[in-house]
This record gives sequence, structure tokens and C-alpha cells, in this order.
Amino acid sequence: ALATTRSLELILDALPQTFHQLSVLVQLEYGEREPLLWFSLLFSCLSIGYVGVVLEFDMETDLNYRKLFARVHGYIPNNSWRRKVAVAAGIMCWIIGFLAARMMAMAVLGIGDAGMFGIWVGAELVLFMLARAAVEGSFRFYQAGLDSVPASLFTNVLMCLFATQGVFLPFGRFPGLYGPSLLVPWAACLLALNPAMLLFGLSLEGSSQIEFTEVRLLWTMGGATAVALAGAAMMAAAMNPSHRQSFFGRLCLKQYVAELWETRTYAPVGSGIDASRAHLLKFSRHYWPPKHQVRDWLESNWDAWDAAPPQWFTPRFIKRITTAAPPEVLPLAVLRELAQKYLSKSQVGGHRGQPETDAGGHQQSSMGSFDSRRWAPQVEEMSRKELVRTETERRASKAFARAKQLWIWIAALAFSYADLVSTVVVGLQYLDMGTAQGTRAAHMTFVMLGVSLGMQALRGGACFSSRRACDLGGGVGGQTTVGHVSCHVQQASSGLKHADLYTDCNEVHAGCHGFAATSCCTVLSCSPA
Repeated sequence: ALATTRSLELILDALPQTFHQLSVLVQLEYGEREPLLWFSLLFSCLSIGYVGVVLEFDMETDLNYRKLFARVHGYIPNNSWRRKVAVAAGIMCWIIGFLAARMMAMAVLGIGDAGMFGIWVGAELVLFMLARAAVEGSFRFYQAGLDSVPASLFTNVLMCLFATQGVFLPFGRFPGLYGPSLLVPWAACLLALNPAMLLFGLSLEGSSQIEFTEVRLLWTMGGATAVALAGAAMMAAAMNPSHRQSFFGRLCLKQYVAELWETRTYAPVGSGIDASRAHLLKFSRHYWPPKHQVRDWLESNWDAWDAAPPQWFTPRFIKRITTAAPPEVLPLAVLRELAQKYLSKSQVGGHRGQPETDAGGHQQSSMGSFDSRRWAPQVEEMSRKELVRTETERRASKAFARAKQLWIWIAALAFSYADLVSTVVVGLQYLDMGTAQGTRAAHMTFVMLGVSLGMQALRGGACFSSRRACDLGGGVGGQTTVGHVSCHVQQASSGLKHADLYTDCNEVHAGCHGFAATSCCTVLSCSPA
């Protein structure tokens, strides 16, 4: 919660305020530069640096991350407080120096010409996305649920804006974010381009508003860059030598996941290589190991897991596999059950285009309410190739149904807002008539619009309250849902099974990583009721 709050403060307040204050400051004459303005700018930079240090230490010193991704996490020393303080000071200097140099160049270019500023930042965004796609083999984000095309584009924009605005955290070297292949080269490229951006901004027409001389701006930028480089050197000298290599070299996420697939045995839930592999499949499927490895692992173990479920073989894991895994890697048992369900629903009228309930509602593969047993002989005779084709057809039908529903909702919203805007315009035209009749008509129009919007707001609030009451209720024997975390409550003769609560919550939290953990997962501390 603290990390989420501080990150939001960084994005919504500290960074925009720093850019605005610096833009105003460079346009003020010498006598107008009050000390308070300098102190405000200084404390904005210190606030951003402090948030960066807190976020970095929270993630890099987390024991779970260090065990899960030992090759990347663990550069902050635990055995010496002096070295730890030196690393923190290095991170602070790096962030403040990088931020000051970057913000100064951006402010000058923005004052010179806002259009050129937008073109420059847009070009950096395009180059960043191309470079990241070249390194990772895909532009998609690594977190499952945020790996769709729109969500991946949005996360790429966020990552680029963080770097563009001067917040370049060392944690970004994790493969799937900037990665070690991109973090240091991209940071060096931005630092090298800062003087060019500043000089280009000074050559534009709008730069006449800037009261600082070119020499003073360049010297100030040079000092900020020196502070950033000194911080990076301090951090490199004080960190654990074993993890210096994590800042350099080529390591894409797909390569790292394939490496962990064969070597790692630690997992947040359960233990052993199978538990570790189950955890790795929580990444986006675009970064999974080669398909034949996943297929062989699932096919050879699925029946045994279904008969005697391990701790990590939960309904959530089953649903993850049956919905995210490519059809060609699914075990035969899953393909057959999905095919039976699809064929039975098609027969009773749920054919092509009708939404289906995802598999995974029960550990023993209870995948539908239709009687599909009569399709069992036909499905048993189908080859794997035919089953894969059937599952591909089922998913295509489901995707078509969702797309169709989405377009229906978009059209409904478009018509609704068009009606709202036209109603407001008509009311304003009534007022412009300047007559008593026109005024009365305008008042009546706005009153009716206000009543309509009020009723819709009340209905929306009632729906939200009833859903929240349903989600948070349930009591013993029910299900409690908070955010994305689901705690299954079971009743026993002696009370609640606290172990079940603890396992479910930690399994969900372990599926999130880094920045994604603060944005897409709600960390819930489960405790006895």
C-alpha cells in the first residue's frame, strides 16, 4: 500500500510539479527568483529521490524476490550498514542528478516550441518500444493480465515516460522491464542527448522567454550529470560484487524464464521443480519456455496431479492453464474435457458466439453444467490434432462473442454521450435566445438532464454497494474477495482452516512482481476471522 501511494504521488504530483516549477524558474528575471522557489524545487527533487530509494529497497531486499530471481535481485548488501547507506546515497544522487539534467533539457525545449517537444518525446517513445521489442522479442508486458495489446502499449508508454522524465530506477534491469540489455545503454543515451535537446530548444523562437544564459544552463546541466554519474559510481562500488553483472549483458525475459524452468526449485507455494514451474507460468504466455517443454511437463504429470493435487495445483492454476496456454500444449485429459463441453453446448444452442464459462471451477475438472457424457466416446476417438483444432475453434468463438459484446457497449456509450452533449448544446441555445420562454425551456432541459444523471448515479452506487456486500460477505463457508485476492473460507468442526486462507493469499501475491505487484495486485494479509 505504501509503495502504491508513493508511486501515485510521484506520477501525479512530484514529477509534474518539478517540471512546471523548473519551466517557470528559467523564465524569471534574476530579481524575481525568490529563495522559496529554489527550496521548493530542491525538495521536489529530494522527494522524488527518496521515493525512488524506498521503492528500490522494498523490492531489492525482499527475501522472496531474492530466492525467486537470485540472478537479478540481491545487489543491496545485508552484512554492512555502511555499504547499505552508500548504496542508498548512490541511488539518491543518481536519481536527483539524472532528474535535474533531464528536466532542464525538457523544460527548455518545451518553452522553445511545444510542438517540437512533443515530436522529440514521441520519437524517444517509438525508439524505446522498438529497442525493447528487439531485446525481448516482443513489445508485450510480462505480467499476465497486462499483456494484451492496449495494456502493453500503455505500460510501454509509462516505462518510457518514467525514463524520459528522469526516474530511472536500477530495479528496471529486471528482464521484461528495461532489462540489463537496455537499462544502462538507454540511460547513457538520454544523458548524452540532454545537451543536444537543450541547445536545440535554445535555437527555437520561444526560447527568447528564457532568462538564463546558454553557458549557465550548460554548466548547470553538466553539474547535474556529474552528480548522477557520481551516484552511479558510488552505488556500483558499494553493491554486492556478485550482482554487478546484473546491470550489464544480454538477458531477455524469455531466456531467463527458460533458464529458471530447468534450474530453480524454490516457489512461494509448495517446493520442488514442479512448484517452481507452476509459478513461472504466471508470467505472460508470450514469455513461457518453448511449447514442447511445457506440453511434455503438463502431459506427463497432469493425471497424477489431478488424482493427488499438490499444494500449488489449485483451481486458479487450472484456470490459468486452460485459458492461457496455447491449445497445442494442453494435456489430452484437458483437451478432451473441453471438447466435450464445447460439443455439448453447441448441441443445445450455445454454438458460436455465445460466451462460455472458463474451465477450472473445481480441482477435479468440473468444467461445465451440461451433460457431456454422451460425447465421451466420440471425443475419445479424436486425435490430438483434432482436439487442438476443436479447442482453437472454441476460443475463436469465445473471442468473437466478447468482441461483439464490446462493440455493442461502445456503440451504446457513443450514442449515450452524443445524446448528452446534444442536450447540453440545446439548453445553451435556449439560454442564448434571451427570452423568458427560452430561459424556462433551458431550465427545464437542465433539470430533466440533472434528474436523469442523478438517477443513473444512484443506480450505479446501489449496484456497486450490493456487489461489494456480496463480495465481502459470504461468511463461513463462503468466499471473501478483496481486489484480485480471493480467500476461500471453509468450515470445520473446530472453526476456520487458517492454512487455506494463508495459502491462497500468498499464492496470489507471489504471482505479482515488482511494479506490477503495486499496480495489479492487492496485497491482503489474511488472518483468522
